[in-house]
Amino acid sequence: MTKKRKVVWFPTPKNLCEIYQKTGIHFAFVSAPKAGNKVCHEWVKCRDFMPDAVRTQITGKPSSIYGFTFNKGKNPPIDITKTRMLVSKEQLTDDTKRLDFTEMMKAGLKLVNYYETLAGVSKSKLYEVDTEGQKRYTKIFMFVGPKMWMLSPFLVSMYTFLIRLGHKKIAFKNGKELLTTLKDLQANPGKMSDNDTSYLRSSWDKMDKVIKKRAILFPKEKGVHDIYWKDLNISSFHNNTGLLALANGNTPDQELNKRMKEVISK
Repeated sequence: MTKKRKVVWFPTPKNLCEIYQKTGIHFAFVSAPKAGNKVCHEWVKCRDFMPDAVRTQITGKPSSIYGFTFNKGKNPPIDITKTRMLVSKEQLTDDTKRLDFTEMMKAGLKLVNYYETLAGVSKSKLYEVDTEGQKRYTKIFMFVGPKMWMLSPFLVSMYTFLIRLGHKKIAFKNGKELLTTLKDLQANPGKMSDNDTSYLRSSWDKMDKVIKKRAILFPKEKGVHDIYWKDLNISSFHNNTGLLALANGNTPDQELNKRMKEVISK
């Protein structure tokens, strides 16, 4: 990691209605350098807000759900040409905890890079962010990666999921070891039991297929997954365009559910 990156903090954060997340990890998109490296919205721990904001940036359809709002032209613009995402964790009150979080983020990056290698795209990089002006977060990182992750809400969801899995510091040398470890983790989470180990029960053996078959699964309209443009209300989009919904065949796009079933069967 090089010199700490500076960003312009989001000025008026709101209180959001979010499901409890044991990891305490939060996310936020950042605008491109040419747009000022501005944080585009308040910190969120619910990953489902992230695709909502991307859809608004792409289509102009405003997002307003569970206290989270994102409006194109009002919020700083999310960069669609790359993936630029801040990640932090609450209660990093001492150097030991901050070092532990650093190791988590490196582990998350390793997971992300593994699937990027499968996809044949450039690899995400990790940068530390200057925390000046932040009281709640004392260690902040920025993931900067290829635009692939932004091209479908399901890929946005997978990106944040892999980063948050870094909390478990999953060790692996190759794809076979990773699948074995994920399989064991979802079956025997032990002290690591949380929402993410629960989500792994449906997704641990499907993520590689999602990446390899993304062109089949996510047909494009205007350069991005066509589901961004479908006439879905914010509730349906928010609740059913994540990795878990895709893995379970519960997306609001029945044709996508069929394609996913075919991909899994093969």
